Amino acid sequence: MFGRLRNFGVHAITILGVAALAAVPSAYARQASGYRRIQSIPLPQVTGWDYLSIDPSNHRLFITDNAGVLVFDTVKMRLAGLIPRTMHIHGVGMVHGVAIAPDLGRGYISVEQPSSVTAFDSRTRSRLWSTKVDPGADAVVNEPHTRTILSFNGKTEAIHDVSFVDAMTGANRGVLALPGRPEAAVADGAGDVFVNIADHSEIGRIDAAAHKLVALWPIENCPEPSAMALDKFHHLLFASCDNKSVVMVDAHNGRIIARISSGDGTDAMAFDPAKGFLFVASGDGKLTIAREVDGRTISVLDTIHTGPNGRTLALDTSTHHVFIMTAQFAAAGRPTKDNPHGYPRALPRSVRLLVYGPGR
Repeated sequence: MFGRLRNFGVHAITILGVAALAAVPSAYARQASGYRRIQSIPLPQVTGWDYLSIDPSNHRLFITDNAGVLVFDTVKMRLAGLIPRTMHIHGVGMVHGVAIAPDLGRGYISVEQPSSVTAFDSRTRSRLWSTKVDPGADAVVNEPHTRTILSFNGKTEAIHDVSFVDAMTGANRGVLALPGRPEAAVADGAGDVFVNIADHSEIGRIDAAAHKLVALWPIENCPEPSAMALDKFHHLLFASCDNKSVVMVDAHNGRIIARISSGDGTDAMAFDPAKGFLFVASGDGKLTIAREVDGRTISVLDTIHTGPNGRTLALDTSTHHVFIMTAQFAAAGRPTKDNPHGYPRALPRSVRLLVYGPGR
C-alpha cells in the first residue's frame, strides 16, 4: 500500500485549491448521497501512513505511522494514545496495517521490518506478543471463523506469500505461496479470505482452515488491483483498478458484474451494508460514493473532493462516518536501510484527518 504513494502533493493542492474547487460544491456542503465533510482535524504527529482501521465497539480509529500506530478517539475526536506507548519502530513506511478481532478484544499490527505481526489488547493497548512472519509483511486480516490472522507478505520482490498466525497464541501455523504480489484482502467471516494479486490482475480465494488457494480469477481490464471491499450479504467483492475504475465481482465465481469510474491512485475502499454505499478513496483527492442495489447494479452518487494523497480510508459502521488522512509530502528520496522504498515524509503542517458523514 505504501508503495502506491504518488506525487499528488503540491500539484494536487494547486488543482484542488484553485481549479477544481471552483467548479464543485464546497466539501462541507451536503451531496446527493447525503454526505458532507464534518470535521478537518490537524494531526502534525503523523509523518506517513498506510492502512486506517476502525474498532467501532471501542470507538477507536487506528492510524499506522512510521514509528507505530496512533489511536484516535472517534467520539471525542482527539488522539487517545499510541501503540507501542513509546513509539520506537525505526524506518520509514514500515508499519502497514491493523486488524481488529472484536470477539477477542485484540488488535494485530503488521510491520514490514522486522517482518512481524504484533498483538495488543484493544482496551489497554498493551502488547501481548509478536510473531515473526515471512519478509515483506503488508496487509493484515483477521479471519474470525478459524481465529487466524493472515499476514500478506508482498513488499519484497523475492517473496509473495501469506503467513497464518494463531490469533490467540501467536503461533505461526504455516505459509502459503501466492502466484504474485498480494495487496488488500478481506475475510467473509465464514472461513474464506479474498486477496488482490496486483501484478497478475487476479483475485485469489483462500481457505483459511486448509491454508490453500482454492480459486484464482483473472479480472479483465483491471490492472494492478489494490483496494478491496466486501458485501457479505450479496457475496460481492469490490476491487479498485489502476485505470480509475472499480469492478464489482461475484464472490462465488469471480465474474465481473459491473464497473464504475473512480479517482486515480485508490488504496482503500469500504462497504456500508446498512446503506448499501461503497466508499472509494483516491490519492488525487477524491472520495467516490456509489450505491449498490440488490447485488446487481452499482452507480456513482457523488465525487467529493478531499485533499492531496487521501488514498486510504476507514468506515465506522456504527456512525457511518468515513475517515480519510490527507497531506502534502516532501520529495521522495533514495532508498536507504531505514527507508528501503525511498518513501517521502509528510509535511507536518499539512497533515489532516478528514471526517465525512451524513448531513442534516
